[in-house]
Amino acid sequence: MGMIPTACVLWALLHWRQLSRAYRATAIVGLAALFVAFGEYTPIHRALYDWVPLFNSFRYPPKALVVTMFVGAVLAGAGADRLAAQVGQVSSRLLAASGAVLLLISLLGWGLLVARPELASAALGRVWSLRSGAVESAAAGQFYRDHPELLIQHLGRLFTPSLRWGAALGFGMAAVVLVGRGPRAIRFREAGVAVALIAATMAGAWAGWGGPMRPDNPQSYEEYRGAPVLAWLRSQAEDEWFRVTSTETFTTYRLTFYSAPSPQERQRAFNALPRNSGTYLELDEIQEGTPVYIRWYADLLRRVAGPRLDSPDPQSPLLNLMNVKYVVTHQQLLPPRYRLRLEDDTLRVYENMKVLPRAFALPLDLADTFAEAGDAVPTRAMLSPNQRVEQVSYQPDRVVLNAQVEAPARLILTDLDYPGWLATVNGERVSIERFFGAFRSVTLPAGDHRVVFAYRPWSFTLGLGVSLVSGVLWLGVLGYGGWRLLFPRVGPGTA
Repeated sequence: MGMIPTACVLWALLHWRQLSRAYRATAIVGLAALFVAFGEYTPIHRALYDWVPLFNSFRYPPKALVVTMFVGAVLAGAGADRLAAQVGQVSSRLLAASGAVLLLISLLGWGLLVARPELASAALGRVWSLRSGAVESAAAGQFYRDHPELLIQHLGRLFTPSLRWGAALGFGMAAVVLVGRGPRAIRFREAGVAVALIAATMAGAWAGWGGPMRPDNPQSYEEYRGAPVLAWLRSQAEDEWFRVTSTETFTTYRLTFYSAPSPQERQRAFNALPRNSGTYLELDEIQEGTPVYIRWYADLLRRVAGPRLDSPDPQSPLLNLMNVKYVVTHQQLLPPRYRLRLEDDTLRVYENMKVLPRAFALPLDLADTFAEAGDAVPTRAMLSPNQRVEQVSYQPDRVVLNAQVEAPARLILTDLDYPGWLATVNGERVSIERFFGAFRSVTLPAGDHRVVFAYRPWSFTLGLGVSLVSGVLWLGVLGYGGWRLLFPRVGPGTA
């Protein structure tokens, strides 16, 4: 959420009694959402997940943080309003003192980071020792003890931006109070304080928060973007559509990294596909195939990748249906299903010879048997040469296909079905039917067809309309205010 908005939220909560009932209720909702987000394994959360409508739509509870962030934005506005109103008042002494303390702590932390990094190393090892049951945690602690120069580098990247902006925030808090208590001619008005807070928040967001702390995380995706395995996969993606996956779990990946005796061999560990890397690498990875993990997709993915969605089984037939053409693994996969395409010192890339296309057509009676997810999965042998589907263009919000079928058929696109997607066949609207419990499909009569899937959610249209109306009203108010400034109304008896 950012340091400055968080500080505004805390300022609002410090003045809880002055908040209206609406703000208090909003804060309670935000705290409840925070409890839900971090209460994945509590009985209360389990009951909510099973019984409250729509609560189980998302893959995991941290999605509830969206509500907390919205509440935080509301409370940040209330805190900024209180801050602006209190500039120059007696209570602003607390603000000035808090700013001075924050500035002092940030400067001391910065100095400690530069002058005594070994203290940070000891503290880091203690934190890791408190974590239970994680094999890679002990390896990480040992790795940092063996490579103190990397510890200093990573600590600097992680904490320096935060300390820098902490110092700036503390200085700003004290400066606002000092200026506000000065002569009336230079005293900030409420609007000036609000503008200053917004500008500082935008500057902080632009500067970023630093890199990840774990030694096995690349400090920049560019560090492994050009690794041989990933570079080869990206070159294949230039000519066709397919998905990829990796059997490298976090533990395997990390231990591979920690056991590498040289920087060059540690670099090879980045050939794997760590979570959240598909977007940056421009690869369609099945665990990142959708920005929103809806429950019906997550349930399907659990059949492939386990309960935590991080251990895909290369022998699962669902990989064929999900258009997974390449598997990155350290395992040895056997023909005829898999063919070795690339190998280096740590990983192999296998091509799935039984993969289904991203879009294909099945006879209606056969397609109806796969409407719901079951044990049986469509195979390449079921595809008829008389029912061809050509992929014309693929964009995040628009997919265009050409289909040629000699008999009525069901065209299946193995992308997530989600409210807001519309389909047209030869320019006419048709309904989208869910296939295998998760994917999009439409019914086609015999003949040649142009099929277009387009994402047009009603919420976007509504939001666009509200934004346009708000913009027109804002321009009207601004114009009226400017007119009154240029041509003030003259009252009776005014010279």
